[in-house]
This record gives sequence, structure tokens and C-alpha cells, in this order.
Amino acid sequence: MKFPLAALLGALVLTASISAAHASNDIAFAVPEDGLVTLGVFDPTGRLVRTLHALEPEENFRKGLNGLITAWDGSDDTGKRLPAGHYHIRGYLVPELPVEGVAYHFNDWLAEANAPQINWIDDIAALPGEGLLLAGRTAQGTLVCARHDAEDGFVWSIAFEGQPPARIAPFDRSVILKTASTWKSLSLADGSASNQALPATNPASVAAFTAFGDSVLLATGDRLELFPASTTSLPKPPAVFSSLATFGSTLIGATEEGCFISTETNPFQKVPLPVRITSLSPGGESTFWFTGTAMDPDETPLVAQADTSGDILRLLSNEVGSPPPVLVRALPDGTGFVVLAQSTTTQTIRLIRKAEESGWTTEWERVIQKTPAFGFFNGTIVPDASAAPESKSFRIRLTENPLTGEHGEINVCASRGTAGTFLSSLDGLPLARISERADITRIAIDRGSKSDSVRVLQGTNSGAEEFLVQDLGKIIPLNVGGIELP
Repeated sequence: MKFPLAALLGALVLTASISAAHASNDIAFAVPEDGLVTLGVFDPTGRLVRTLHALEPEENFRKGLNGLITAWDGSDDTGKRLPAGHYHIRGYLVPELPVEGVAYHFNDWLAEANAPQINWIDDIAALPGEGLLLAGRTAQGTLVCARHDAEDGFVWSIAFEGQPPARIAPFDRSVILKTASTWKSLSLADGSASNQALPATNPASVAAFTAFGDSVLLATGDRLELFPASTTSLPKPPAVFSSLATFGSTLIGATEEGCFISTETNPFQKVPLPVRITSLSPGGESTFWFTGTAMDPDETPLVAQADTSGDILRLLSNEVGSPPPVLVRALPDGTGFVVLAQSTTTQTIRLIRKAEESGWTTEWERVIQKTPAFGFFNGTIVPDASAAPESKSFRIRLTENPLTGEHGEINVCASRGTAGTFLSSLDGLPLARISERADITRIAIDRGSKSDSVRVLQGTNSGAEEFLVQDLGKIIPLNVGGIELP
């Protein structure tokens, strides 16, 4: 809304008073062009005591002869009456600022629609068609199970209570989840509760479990159990299995002492594998995949496929400096596998297939990196910027107000709260909304490539989003005037 210049100049500087007999007093002010209005009341020391308007369109104001009309009742943001004194009302006229989402950092899953906020993965399972089940936890400790399809992305995700870690075993139409305190059964189709019977065994006593036909095979203490109970005779394991795999009636178990295989005719026999095994997965045609560490002087981490006699059919050594593989899950079609590698701060999931000619190829990869204090360091986004010099704000030179000739400058910073995340003036007035997310635990800011642009990095321990806010120099300062509070 625009007004004649003579009328505007007369309305720009205002000195009013609020008497005890009147709870509020109309305050007229002018704006030179269209935009969003941010106004605040500042006490005699220059401290913001009341945000009158936060990025409001002109339609929200009453129209007066000399401009827009607002009011102040003499109270602060909590509704408390302020002491007598001279107060000042000022703010900004903010044009439509470009706020652009640039990239996701430290968690590749977040770039996909409907992605859960998983910041650590406990277990994985491979499904037909390059599908994947993930079980993990959020930065707040909530457990999550999610189904991901290669074409559709995340089909569903379910948050549930329980003590980590969460482990999973897929069936044809359902998935069984186990935590340290509970069992759950979910539908593979949509994540809703499934009617599959759950084991009654104390979950804390289960060292490993897997699907065995339509039953759950449990390794509890030094014995194996089937649930629901069956007449199938199970051999006694030589020790407590930390990992289990099955194909047909063949059982494979890994312990600290090695790998053992049991068939219908031969109970558990040790397989001559010079490897400390961390996970097992059936590989088809009487083979199995495993992750582990070679019993060599270097203790080389590896992923390998072996047959029941212990012959290594395929072996993929870990790249030097890369997180070691800890879980492997063979694809149901037998053409490759999904592997989870991890260090104390980073997890990587890769889908690896046999190449047409020779060797192996990584078809896709997703990385999660822990970010205790992400931020900017010399213009670079890093997972831990705690050693970087603190840059809380950046000074921006503002466009000249055509009514007053005032240029002005503003120190911009990033802020977060229950209403979302904002770019704000250093004294607390919002200038641009970044997002409506109320779960943000950390936010950082850096200068953009242009003098009136800034980069904003926001997120949780589950990853960070990068935004670019431009044209901040087009913000126009509004100096409404003073108010005497008796």
C-alpha cells in the first residue's frame, strides 16, 4: 500500500503517550512499497521487549489517512506491564526474499520424501526388488522401523518404544522386530500391526533370531527354539550363537569360536573359516554371506561368500580407511548383497551387485554421519565445527528508504524455536522464515557468495539441511517513532 510522499513524511516520526486510562494507543506509520512488516518495541536501553508484528502482510493492518495503523498496550511479550519510560518502535519492511533449499548433509536418507529421522541404524534386511528394511533410532532415542523401495523411496516408517538396539527378521508378509524389552510384528505392506504370533521368550535372553519358514528361530542361551512351537527337532548348538542364518533345513550359526553348520543328516559341524564372523546371511544354492575380520596380523575387515564346506567363493576386502563392514544381507534374487559398514561416527549402506563382465559394482550408497556440532569452518560445512571461530551474525547494508533517505545496516543471525527457524536481526526481530520445523536442535550461519546473502545450516543429530537466503539488502528499515509510557 503506497501513500502520497507529503503525508508519509509527516507520519514517519511519531511521539505518542499511553495513559493509564487507555489500554492502547493507535500508532500510524508508512511503508514505501509492498512487503511484510516486522515491528518491535525497544526499551530505553535498546532491548527488544515486545514483538508487535512478525513478518505480517499489510492486509493485517488497519489503514489510516497517513499509512498503516498498529497499537501497543504497554506490555511486554509475556503480557506484563512495563515500567514508565521512553520506548521506541522500529522494524523492517521485508520483500519476498528467496529462501532456497540447497542440500542435505551428513545423512543421505533425508534427501528422500517421507524419510524418518534415523541417525543410527541397528539392523537391515533385504527385500525383493532392491527393497530394504531399516531398524534404528532417532537422535532423541526413539526406535524406528522403515521400509524403503528402490523406486518409491520410503513406503512407511513406524516409531515405537523400546530399548535399543532394534533387530528385524522379514517374512513373506510381515516383519518381526525385537528390542531389549519387547517384540513387535508389523505388516510389510504398510507397517500396521500384524497378527503373526510373537515369541514369549524373555527378549533379553535372545542372542540371535531369524525367519525359519513361518516360524521364528531363536538362539537363547545355549539352545535353539522355534516359535510357534514345532515338532521339528533342533540340534543343540555348541555355544551361544551371536548370528543365525537358514536356507531350507540348513542352519548356520556364528559364535566367538567360529562358524557352525547343521543339516538334516549332520548336526552342527565347525566350518574351517579363519574369520571372526559378525553377521550371516543365506546366499542361495547352499552358500552363505558373512561379514567379519580375518584372523591375520592385520585383522582385515571383509565381506565374503562361502559354501557349506568352508570354501570362499567371493571375497571383498575393505578399503583402507573405510568403516569396516558389520552386517551383510544377500539380495533375494542372489545377484548381490546389501552391506552396512560403520565406525564410531559414520555408517554406510551399499547395494553391491555382480558386474556383467567381472568384479562387483556399487549400485547405490547412503551415508549417515554423527554431527555433534555441525557448522561452518572457513566456508566449508563440517560435522564438528566446535573449534571454528564463532560467527553469530553478519552485517548487511540495507536499501535506502525512499521516504527518509536512510540506508541503515542490519546484523542478521539465525534463530530457532517452537514456531520454526528464522533469519532474524541480532536484536531479535524475524526477517525471513527458513522452515516450520520445531525439532531443530542446532542452527549455524555463514556469509553467502554475495554480500547480501547468507547460508543457513539447520538440523539435529540426524543430519542437516542447507539453505541460501538472498537479497537481504532489499530490506528497508522502518523507524516508527517513540512512545512515552507514564
